[in-house]
Amino acid sequence: MSVVTNRGVTLSQYVTSLGLPTTGIPTKVGRVLVSTPDRHLVAFGCQPEGSTDFDPLTVRFASQETLNIWNADELNSAGDQRLGTGTAIAAVRKSKGQLLIWTDEDLYGMQFIGPPFTFSFTQLGTRSGALSVNSVATVEGVAYWIGENNFYVYDGTIKVLPCPVHNLIYGGLRPDSIVKETLSMLQSQKVFSAQVAKYNEIWWFYGADVTNINTNTTTTATDINRYVIYNYVDNTWSIGQSLIRTAWEDSDAFNTPIAAALNGEIYDQETGYNDGNSAMNSFIQTGYFNGDENGDQVFFMDRIIPDTTFAAGNTIKTEVNTKRYPNDTDIKTKGPFAITSTQSILNFRARGRAFQVKIFSDAIDTQWRLGTWRVRGQPDGTR
Repeated sequence: MSVVTNRGVTLSQYVTSLGLPTTGIPTKVGRVLVSTPDRHLVAFGCQPEGSTDFDPLTVRFASQETLNIWNADELNSAGDQRLGTGTAIAAVRKSKGQLLIWTDEDLYGMQFIGPPFTFSFTQLGTRSGALSVNSVATVEGVAYWIGENNFYVYDGTIKVLPCPVHNLIYGGLRPDSIVKETLSMLQSQKVFSAQVAKYNEIWWFYGADVTNINTNTTTTATDINRYVIYNYVDNTWSIGQSLIRTAWEDSDAFNTPIAAALNGEIYDQETGYNDGNSAMNSFIQTGYFNGDENGDQVFFMDRIIPDTTFAAGNTIKTEVNTKRYPNDTDIKTKGPFAITSTQSILNFRARGRAFQVKIFSDAIDTQWRLGTWRVRGQPDGTR
């Protein structure tokens, strides 16, 4: 899907105000970018030269350092190129020594080479298209983006980003849940990336369709309702749905990131400890782990030694889930237990072959950082 804008019409109006001819300026344009340092104005998705029909795969560039010379001849550097794959240009970003162009299927590189062709166009990868115009983030020339079925990175070659929460975004069943979530293609044009450079993070906000597998009913997304966070230094991932934003600008020009909510309100991000006037609910939850290497032995656990640093507040909570078999639906939950900043140990009693620990907070003015928690356990019988 390509968005047709009036950028070409606006450019024609500006050129007319300068007293220059406007013949050849495309009036139906998807996106516009200036190629640097060669100083060519480029239109991505537009009318081919001599046509009035919009082509979502055509790239046209004006002659060097001009706004109104778009028709190519031997005396200028204007030209065009139609990309060979995909149905539309989805996104464009500047990278090291080239422009990166994503269609809905593939990735291309556009590089200035000088006369007589001006630019070269190289297909850099297949089946690695971007979801939307804002679904790509670049960090020091490296591009990261979300696609229809995967996350990708381009640092000279295209690679699929290993993502441990992939199934929670692309239709997998949440652990011990009757709910599965699938990235909504109907809302895919709203997907956008956001950066928090201070913490080496890229966020993607997206809409998810939610299906109850017991009733086989699906709640279809009508807007953005989920996010996923990737830390490109630590290679860690997290997901959430409590913080919904529709636009984001990192703290380059501002002291903190600035973001817009669904209701149009503007927020200072990464400041304070609360969600407006409400608690910022947060949690870390492990997958199921065994007491022994193979998961054959029933274990008894009775003590946790917490390790948490508080920047605000002094209490978090934890709960422990246990089960005896991988497909067991009889899950026992111990807790939640409150743990304070001065608490040395937590005594509890839990038996099972597999264990899952959740650590969370739901009170206002609370911020915490998790250290290395330890647990005491020993082999046990069934009773």
